[in-house]
Amino acid sequence: MKIRVVMIWSAFLASSMFTMAQTGAGNGNAIALARKSAAVQTAYNFLIDQAQRLRDNNLRSQTLDAIANRSTCVYHRANVSPAMQQAIVQQLLAAGLADPTDDKAFPGGLIAGVYPAIVNDGSACPQLPQAFFSAPGSVFAGHHSYPGGLMVHEAN
Repeated sequence: MKIRVVMIWSAFLASSMFTMAQTGAGNGNAIALARKSAAVQTAYNFLIDQAQRLRDNNLRSQTLDAIANRSTCVYHRANVSPAMQQAIVQQLLAAGLADPTDDKAFPGGLIAGVYPAIVNDGSACPQLPQAFFSAPGSVFAGHHSYPGGLMVHEAN
């Protein structure tokens, strides 16, 4: 069975699954809206509380960083060049882990599906274009598709 490739968030950072063309100023508006939402605030406080209860120091630290640090590094994308990205996509295709027909399904092709837009891509500390706190939970008109929807989704 082939696994259809979906846009990947780092860790649960999924948080940027929907950012392919969203590295602009609209993210500031999303942050402002999420901060005003009682539901998002409640979800944020719940997730922080749950993360603080993690017993493994490393896991706790990384989880809190991913939730609360707007500038958290997406380490699995650090120093990954476009040529390396292309090679990895080719390996996925060769192993049958990506469907070549998905190349037409994703805006920007399969490479954009596996490697969604990210700030400072290829650097030592690439970052998500949208803070986890204010990221939507899905695409427009989908499940939790509002600013902060990912936070609410994860808390539920």
